[in-house]
Amino acid sequence: MKKIIYTLILAILSLTLISCTRTTETVPEGRNEVKMWLIQNESFDVAWWKEQVDTYNNSQDVNYVKISWVDSGAWDTKINSAREGGTAPDIVTYPISGVAQQAQYGTLEPLNNYISNLDTLLLDFDDKVKANITSSEGLVYGIPRLLEPSMLMYYRKDILSAAGWDEAPKTLDELASCASDVTTYLQAHKELKLSKTMQVASNNEDYGWVSWAVQYQLSGHESSLNEDWTRANLEGYEKVCEYWADLHDMAGCAPQALTSGGYKDDYAAILEGKVAIQQCGSWIWGTLYSLDDYSSMIDKIGVAPWPTTTGTFENEILCSLGGWSLAIERGGTNKEGAADFIRWCLLDAESASRLYNYFEAAHFCKVSPRKSVNDLLSSETAGTNAMRDLLVNVLLDNSMMEPTYPWEISQYIGNQYVAYVSDGKKASVAMKDAENEINGYILANEVSKKKFN
Repeated sequence: MKKIIYTLILAILSLTLISCTRTTETVPEGRNEVKMWLIQNESFDVAWWKEQVDTYNNSQDVNYVKISWVDSGAWDTKINSAREGGTAPDIVTYPISGVAQQAQYGTLEPLNNYISNLDTLLLDFDDKVKANITSSEGLVYGIPRLLEPSMLMYYRKDILSAAGWDEAPKTLDELASCASDVTTYLQAHKELKLSKTMQVASNNEDYGWVSWAVQYQLSGHESSLNEDWTRANLEGYEKVCEYWADLHDMAGCAPQALTSGGYKDDYAAILEGKVAIQQCGSWIWGTLYSLDDYSSMIDKIGVAPWPTTTGTFENEILCSLGGWSLAIERGGTNKEGAADFIRWCLLDAESASRLYNYFEAAHFCKVSPRKSVNDLLSSETAGTNAMRDLLVNVLLDNSMMEPTYPWEISQYIGNQYVAYVSDGKKASVAMKDAENEINGYILANEVSKKKFN
């Protein structure tokens, strides 16, 4: 029994160290500590943050920022525990939609209270981004560092070409034909050892964030709630159920995810040589270029907008845009210092070149919410990059922002997509059930009183 207890203690200590790794340097005398919690993502992301913090700390002698790296799976537990224990950090990171949700929960401070010229600084931001981060009261709770699209098409250029497709399919009908041709080719070339032809969203989590643009495409309205957030608005969503079923019925489509893991390797079936076509966000492009394990795949993988009904890719909502932001934690002890770092890092004109360095290190798998930074990304010095051209020239203007209503809304809908696609529930019944669940959630949580924008 003692041995078991000892082993459990060691396991708990190990998990604690993994879930939140704090820097150990001492804050110089006379400086005000700014505690910043970040989720540890790609290696280039970690390196960029360390460089920014070092540069900021050396640029002035008032504040001193210290990073604590938090495992993504432990974030909610760690931050809630810190809030309850009175040890919350000063700066936190959340997705753009997560900032809106946290603001509704009352955990964040409005930046307007600490950055006097915020309205002027935000003039550099894309209009739809600015609208999405501003509450109905005109308050801004977080500043996004990047934008990344949720739904792109990755494809094996070599395999599609061998199957008769020198370009990626643009329409859903073309996608069905392409999947059939590729499946036939793979059946004749079993030495390639691909598991399936194609992988698309297949569980409630993936449906939740991938489906936002599809719902807009097929229903004609952007939000799953009515204008005042008092009821669900799922009119036309039966078509979305059928859309996912049609994708899963295409030749060689995997019925479930073929890989699993953390941020770096999740959804990476195409990088691992398991499929020829994959639906995913832009971040796996960064994974492709940043991990040596996938270096042999770089010249083989292409990227394009996910096929639509028309295939024109003009004046269409092709994807949703999300991205990570910095915000001021309400329970923090140095809000002024937190605001000063956020302004210096993400808002000042001088930060544009430093932000460009991040996107370059990320191999342009993300785009900036700031016009000045995107001008740098569009410049000739940025070099040729298929992802950069797609993001800056196509997707930025043909996309929607992630919704600011609670994530649970999207999960209820995702659950019902699963019930229809995988479990055989009728589309009308599935969407009625989702509507009832959402309306019950709205009533129980007074969602309409927390409407963000």
